[in-house]
Amino acid sequence: LARRGQGRFRADVINRNKCCPFTGVTDSRLLIASHIKPWRESSNRQRLDGNNGFAFTPTYDRLFDQGYI
Repeated sequence: LARRGQGRFRADVINRNKCCPFTGVTDSRLLIASHIKPWRESSNRQRLDGNNGFAFTPTYDRLFDQGYI
């Protein structure tokens, strides 16, 4: 299940970051909106702020979420 507002967050992140910064992939179907400041540590405003995210391909999203990059 998607968190409330997650669709808007994803759209804002992808609109601001037109591609994955590592791979250059621009197809939004292949991009994941990843929070910079984790959801659980963010205020409600930060959770939905498109400036609090990157658009990554799945591999880089996973590496980012696990703290490797």
